[in-house]
Amino acid sequence: MRSMPDKSVDCIITDPPYGVNVEYASFVDTKENLTALVNEFMPEALRVANCVIIFCGNGNQHLYPQPDWTLC
Repeated sequence: MRSMPDKSVDCIITDPPYGVNVEYASFVDTKENLTALVNEFMPEALRVANCVIIFCGNGNQHLYPQPDWTLC
């Protein structure tokens, strides 16, 4: 995403790992790894997209930037 221009995507919708210690083939889902993923991904997602929708589960919302809106 680093090579993409600012606001070049209408929307990013993602369901990232939840940091609950699940071992995937390419990602170990620890809270520490989730924190690192959020810190790398979110600035770029917010830069390239007009809207970012994240299904982050309950309990780790504090790892993400403060939302402009919330859908429950």
